[in-house]
This record gives sequence, structure tokens and C-alpha cells, in this order.
Amino acid sequence: MSLFFFFIVNLLLHNIYAQELNSVGLLKPIKLDTGWNKILLDQYFENVNLISGVHADSTLDTQFIPDSGQLLIKSKIHHGPYGTIEFNYKGDAICWIFIHPIKQSITLSLNNNNYTSVVIKGQMNAWKSQELTLENGQWSYHTMLNPGRYQYLFVADGKEMLDPLNLKTAPNGSGGVNSLLEVETSKENIQLIPSITSDQKLYINTSQIAGQSIVLWNNKKLPYWQSGKRIVCRIPDEAKLLGRSFVRLYSSIGFNQSNDVLIPLQHGEVINNTASLNRTDWESQIMYFTLVDRFSNGNPSNDRPVVDTHLIAKTNFQGGDLKGIRDKIESGYFNRLGINTIWLSPISQNPDQAFQEYVNPRRWYSGYHGYWPNQSCVIDSRFGTDQELNELISLAHHNGINVLLDFVTNHVHQDHPMYKQRPDLFTPFILPNGQKNIRIWDDQRLTTWFDDFLPTIDLSKPEAIAMQSDSAMYWLQTFPFDGFRHDATKHVPTEYWLALTKKIKNEFISKGRSIYQIGETYGSNELIASYIGNSLLDSQFDFNLYFDLRSLLLDEQSSFASFVPIINQSLTYFGHHSTMGNITGNHDQVRYISLANKDVSLSESGIEAGFNRTIGMPDTMAYNKLSLLTAIQFSLPGVPVFLYGDEIGLPGAGDPDNRKMMKFDSLNANELNTLEKAQQLGNIRKNSMALIYGETEIVKAEKEYFILKRSYFGETVYCLFNKSNMLITIDLDVVNSINATGLISKKIYTIQNAKTQIQLAPNSYEYLKVE
Repeated sequence: MSLFFFFIVNLLLHNIYAQELNSVGLLKPIKLDTGWNKILLDQYFENVNLISGVHADSTLDTQFIPDSGQLLIKSKIHHGPYGTIEFNYKGDAICWIFIHPIKQSITLSLNNNNYTSVVIKGQMNAWKSQELTLENGQWSYHTMLNPGRYQYLFVADGKEMLDPLNLKTAPNGSGGVNSLLEVETSKENIQLIPSITSDQKLYINTSQIAGQSIVLWNNKKLPYWQSGKRIVCRIPDEAKLLGRSFVRLYSSIGFNQSNDVLIPLQHGEVINNTASLNRTDWESQIMYFTLVDRFSNGNPSNDRPVVDTHLIAKTNFQGGDLKGIRDKIESGYFNRLGINTIWLSPISQNPDQAFQEYVNPRRWYSGYHGYWPNQSCVIDSRFGTDQELNELISLAHHNGINVLLDFVTNHVHQDHPMYKQRPDLFTPFILPNGQKNIRIWDDQRLTTWFDDFLPTIDLSKPEAIAMQSDSAMYWLQTFPFDGFRHDATKHVPTEYWLALTKKIKNEFISKGRSIYQIGETYGSNELIASYIGNSLLDSQFDFNLYFDLRSLLLDEQSSFASFVPIINQSLTYFGHHSTMGNITGNHDQVRYISLANKDVSLSESGIEAGFNRTIGMPDTMAYNKLSLLTAIQFSLPGVPVFLYGDEIGLPGAGDPDNRKMMKFDSLNANELNTLEKAQQLGNIRKNSMALIYGETEIVKAEKEYFILKRSYFGETVYCLFNKSNMLITIDLDVVNSINATGLISKKIYTIQNAKTQIQLAPNSYEYLKVE
């Protein structure tokens, strides 16, 4: 009887802890702004009425308004970066971390020179033009900014110009440069490294004595002990009742934050083997983007290109479909790459006609890519059927692979029933000044149209939010998708993402179904981060990291030293254990391998290059440079993402030349070698806890080479990269290590006097595992 009672009690406790984690999730720290901050608690808690108490620490002022579910928060006097609030929710204490504002007052100026108007646009204002004021003979711009790097330009009397008073510049990703403002903070940092686990205790080493630390199990505050440069905490007994739970640790020295530590547990034990992870451990994802029409033609009977003499092959449907992707899953193609998440391009019905772009040179296109939906909840018959989609997802799940759907929220095609029946739910095409509201990406970010036949939905209107979010929910309700890739995220108001995520949490996540959402935003890290959180999206693609890495590797005069602040800024904004997408390329950009081969330059229009000349096969060096870029992205925290074809070095200029049909057969020697390298990297990443959950330390960044260290308890991987065209030899310090194995070369390295020597060929890399 007592055994039965014990079983029942444990089952009830398991359900309580599982429901709490499912309904609330791991509450991510929120960065506060100056003044009062408003938090809508119903976006985070399933039932606000079950909050019976809100208790803030001494660094925060709070006002809880139960009737509206609002929490007002303001930072008070503090001596470290963190403040905490504990909520009594369903009778349990839930701790939430808030980060105090550290913005600095910044002024930028431009000499008068008799300008009649001057504006600034840059990463500090999402590239939206802001007017400067004329003060004491100078045009001045005043703002408050977080520490970081900000690119910007002045526009004086309509002419773009660099800041003549600031000599610092940064590549703009298009062959030119922007002025660069660097807002710095203290150089004093603290690094946390989980070292050992023993007798249900966790031991975390610190590079300096921490001034403030917070330890959480899921969302519950844990006591800890600090002895010099070591923090010790005990895993609670309740953790044994859950299949998956997490310990998190945040520390600081002064006002500087440490790396955030994330430790996954399985029934209360630290996971030390990737075999214990599953496909919904989102940090362990390796993602692959398939442009459905251009990947694999599994069913030629559904081929139906648009019949229009204006179209050429590269702007028309080419026959790829869902069955083709299913066949490649069945063949093991994705498993051999280590892929556990497939992102499908949009599969909603697109028009059967060609349409002419509004802007010059007014070319004609079809909707082969899926981004012109004229029905939101119907599969395009050229891609397949409901049954084929269900079969694809079922087979993917059987192979341990998630499937994400690319959903188009911002706009529809002009033939869509929503536009025909409710034109009042769309943004105006003509602005009050008479200008056509088309492709004004920054100044009309939330209203601009992508083309004159693609009306933008006015998602500031509740009815439009309800209709569009219901369309997104249809795909999750009808098919067992694992989440979304959201198109054009930054062009959609935050209110929509709040509404959609709330529906997803209430209907699916609260009941134990894992759903992952990743967005697409080109802009500053601050803008990108503004769409990420428990009530919004899980992550976005880190385009800034990719663009800066691309510029670094393409420019022989550049130095890896310039990459250090870029990595650090990404970690600061998105965390050391984020699920941000680290891409090898993007279907809207020139293929990296064609830039590396100098077939296309960043200073020209990639689209024009793709239409006006043939982009040929790269040479061996370009393939090596592509593999090097891939290896760097696979070494960093976040989710590595293959653009289809990058695993073999598929060449291409801008859209649509970068969207060639995927090639699986008759690969040449360079393509086969590149594929083997991609498979090797995917499987190394898949099988390394250090590369998935390890802490990140930049060991050395010289002009030609870069060393990154990832550490997770007893596993350490050094990632070494050589971007030069020369063989280099590196003497690497490996203190407290007795074995060193090259995961890439398969070479055993000897260690003498805590050092080992590594040779790297031109444009190559090595992952060195030490124990």
C-alpha cells in the first residue's frame, strides 16, 4: 500500500512539474529599458488569476495590476546587472530574471556646411531616417545606446555620406562601408565553466570571483555555495521526476554579465552523452533548408510550370515536390549530414500566372518559391497532397528529424480571398504624400508592399491578426509540424507575434507538444532581439554574424581580430545557449562559393549578374573557403543551418540564379569532397556535447588564424581556423590535458609541457578534442 501511495505521489509531482514547465517554459531574462516597463503576464502565464503574489528584490520597483494582468517594472539603484522577481504561481515559487538597463548617452555631430536638412539612419534606429537638430553651428543627434557596434550613415540634403568626424568604418555587406560607432563597456569579464558533477552536486569554475550569481532549476531559485573561484549547487530531488529539466546559472562581476550556463538533465542526472538528447532539444538542432520546387522531383506527374512566354526556366516552376524530399529522407541523405531539422519553403497554393515586378528592370516571375500565397491553407498541387505531406513528416519523425514550415504572414497575393473580400484589412499602397508604398523597407517597415501584386496585411488590426494567426494554426492543427520559419518577421508588428505565440502555447505547448519558431529579420541585433522571447519567437537567423564572417573570409587583408567583438555582441544579445540560426548561405543572397570564386562581387547587383552572365563552376580554393565558413558556423553556439546545395558547393549569383535545381548525381571531385566535409562536420556537431551545450571562449584571434574553445564538463573541443593561403603552424596550450585527437584529421596529437603543435593547410580547419 505504501509503495502504491509513493507511486501516486511521485506521479502527481511529475505532472505538476511537467505542466509548470510546459505552460510557462524556461523564462528567459528580459532586458529592461529606462523608466517603467510594461509586461503583459498573460503572454507568459497560462492563467494570471493563479498568481497570488509578486515579490521583487530591492533593485526593482514593481506594480502588479491583477485585473489587467499587467506588471510594471522599473530599475532602481543596483550594483550588478541582474534583478529578480518571484511569482507565487499555482502555489509554487517561480523566479524571473530582469537585466538592468546599461544604456549610455551618445551624441553624433556633423558640421553645418549650410545643409538644409540632415538625417541619420543606422543600426541604432533600425535604419529608419531620424532628423538631426541644428545646435551651435552643428547638426546633432542624441540617443541612448547599449554597448555594442552600430553601423550608420548621414543623409545630408538627400545625399548619403559617411561621418567625417569618425574614421571607423565597417563593411556594409554590399561592397561598400558604413560609419561604425563602438559603444564600449568595461573590459573586466567573468567566465563560467561547468567542471564536474558528483553526488547530485554541480561544480562550476569561475575565471574571477563572482560578485552576483543566480542559480535556477527550471524556473526555481536554487541555493548555492561560493568558495573562491568555484560555485557549487545541488540538483533538487524533484529533478528526478522529470525526463528533461535544466539548471541555469547567471553571474557577474561589477556590471558585466558572465556567460549564461545551461545544463540539461535527464531524470536529475547531467546529460553527458548526445544519445540522451532528442530532436526537440532545440539547442541540438542542425537545420537544412529545402526550397521545395528546386530540391528533388519525386513525382513528375504533378509538374505544371506556368505557361507564359515572358518566363525563362530560372523564374518558373522546375518540378521539385514533397515526394522528392520524402524520398531523400528515406534514402538517408539528411541522416548522413547529421540533419535533425528540415525547413520547408512555403507550400501554400501560389498563382498559375506570371507577374511582372513593379521596379526596374520589370522582369517576369512565377510563384515557384511559394512566397505569393493566393490561398493560405491549401497545399499547392504542384508540390503534392495532404497525404504526401503527412507521409513526409511521419517518415522524418521516424528518422529523428523535425519539420518546420515556412509561413508567409506579412502579405498575400492579390488573388487571395482575404484581399478580394476585405481590402480594408490591408495597408495603403499610396502614402499620404502620394508616394507608392513599395519596398520602403525601413521608413515604412510595417506597412510597405513587396510588389504591387503583393498587398501587405495590416496586422495592427485585431481582425487581421485573428485571421492570419488562425491560418498559421491550421498547419499545426492539421499536420504534425514541429514549428515555423517565419518570413519577413521585422515587417510584422509585435502584436501579431504575441497573439500567434499565445495560441500556440495554449493549444499545443501547454499540453506537451514542442513547437519551435525562428524568424527572418535583416537589421540590427537590437531589432532582431526585439522579436525573441517567451511570448514571441524562439530565435531568428543571425544574418549580421553571417555577413561579417563573409566579409572577413573574402577580404585577404582583414583580420580574425575584428571577428571577436562581432561574436561577443551576438552572444550578448542572444545568449550563450541560444537557438539562433548560423547560416552557410541564404536563398536571397549570392551563393558564398561564387563570391569566394570571384565570379560575383559584393559591390555589384547579384541579381543582375545572375541574369546577364553564366556563373560557372568554382575552383578548388573556393570549395575550401566554403567548407571553412561552414566549419566556423558549426563551431559556434546556436543552430547550424545548411542552405540546400551548400553541402556540395552549388554555385549561383543573386535570386533566382542562387536557386538552381539541387544536384545529387554525377558530382565532380570537388563536390564530393565538399559533401564529405559537410557530412563530417554535421556528425561531429551532432555527437559533441561540448559543441551543443559547451561554454564558449575565444582563445586567440590573429590576422590569419582563429582559435575557439568549447567546454562542457570533462569534454573540451578547440576549433582552429586558417583563412590564409599559406600553411601555418600553431602552438596550442592545452593545460590539464593528456590526450588530444583531431576530429577532422583523425590525427593523434602529442602533448608535451601542456602544449601541442598543429599545422593547418591554407583555408582549412581542425577540431581538436582534449581530455
